[in-house]
Amino acid sequence: LHNIRQIAKVIRDKDVIHRLVTDIGPFFADRNGGYTRITKTMPRKGDNAPMAVIELVSQKTVTDEAERARRVAASQQVAEDKAAKAQPVADVPAAEETDTAAPYGEGSHAPLDDPQEAPEGFDIKGNADSMLYHLPGTSFYDRTVAEVWFATAEAAEAAGFALPKSQQEAASEESAEGDEA
Repeated sequence: LHNIRQIAKVIRDKDVIHRLVTDIGPFFADRNGGYTRITKTMPRKGDNAPMAVIELVSQKTVTDEAERARRVAASQQVAEDKAAKAQPVADVPAAEETDTAAPYGEGSHAPLDDPQEAPEGFDIKGNADSMLYHLPGTSFYDRTVAEVWFATAEAAEAAGFALPKSQQEAASEESAEGDEA
């Protein structure tokens, strides 16, 4: 009743107040802001006063859709966690063995418990975030924490990894010198 009286101070038409309270109000009741859109228009002719159009936004906003997607993803994550807990423990080591053997195909190896320790026969470090691989003896090799190890540069490139640009230039210069000799 108080809200209706507050509206009646500004809007004198009772039909408009009734429609506002019964139809429009409940539609926006569950919205958390973003009810209106204000658009600046051309200045008014005569006195050049700034003008704007204010309108009610009836479409659901992008943030509403994003919030809904986040809630759905969270509920799916909870369901996956429950399903993972329900699986027998005997299945888990088998999955880890296949990941350790070759996470990026043949010629790759997952890191050991000590990330700086290379598995035997795998001396090329791969960074999964940047999708770059680093050869032993290069400036980035010691600074990189290996997320995957490769046996050969060809195996790294087959997995989608590439040399850093600075090392690509050095490799192309070395191959050009080898062609001249």
